[in-house]
Amino acid sequence: REIGIARRLVRFRLDDPEPVLWGHEPILRDGKPVGFTSSGAYGHATGSSVAMGYVQGTAPINRDWIDAGTYTIEVAGRQCPASIVRRQN
Repeated sequence: REIGIARRLVRFRLDDPEPVLWGHEPILRDGKPVGFTSSGAYGHATGSSVAMGYVQGTAPINRDWIDAGTYTIEVAGRQCPASIVRRQN
């Protein structure tokens, strides 16, 4: 509790509409592995693949830490840039 949360569930959207996510793809933050997707599918409303996955690290995993990173998801050996999806109110 003193150091904060070390793992957090994050939602992603691939910037490239072509690759399809199924789940268990590696998530990279600034080129370093930080977790795996837990599920993925093609989002017809977004026009690209979407996924949820747990990211972890040594620093407290908070919104600032998540926003400060650049993410890619590895799909079939290819690094695909991904964006964080925030809940819309």
